[in-house]
Amino acid sequence: MKYRPLTKSDIINYSKDLLKCYNDNKLIFDCQSPILITYERDIIEFLLPYTEGCDSYIIGIFDDNEKFLYGVVIFDNVRCVDLMVAEIHIAISKEIWGRIIKDLFDTMIKNCLPDILYCQIPQIATHAIGMVRRMGFKKTGYIPKALPYKNAQGITKLYDLNIFVYQKDKEV
Repeated sequence: MKYRPLTKSDIINYSKDLLKCYNDNKLIFDCQSPILITYERDIIEFLLPYTEGCDSYIIGIFDDNEKFLYGVVIFDNVRCVDLMVAEIHIAISKEIWGRIIKDLFDTMIKNCLPDILYCQIPQIATHAIGMVRRMGFKKTGYIPKALPYKNAQGITKLYDLNIFVYQKDKEV
């Protein structure tokens, strides 16, 4: 597996793979989000701004031959004064969930530019919370009852939005 920055043409050429990544991660958007990603054109429209923005960039995770794109890591709201800080968003295909992606993320996070990363994960997304904790992120706060999701019984309920932070070489 390898990773590299995505270009506009990558977003278009790998739109089918990208759509799968987001479809495999149903909890990325809450059930009242205005963002609907159903078709390849939806994923293209959603991700292209991250390749064009002055405060964001997007990394693709590929197989060694770049035949398949298995996921994206978006660094958004990048800010820099004494340290570089960014919000991180991740969408990974189910095909590489587990140890494979954890090892790759460890390498990627240690080698990425930002010194401090933060993410917001809904309480219902227990797998995502477990993954960021294993990567070294620490929970620093939460917003109570912030986002609506359907639970396993199909009932819409408000869930807390957890805030996690990772700081290189320092405790948060």
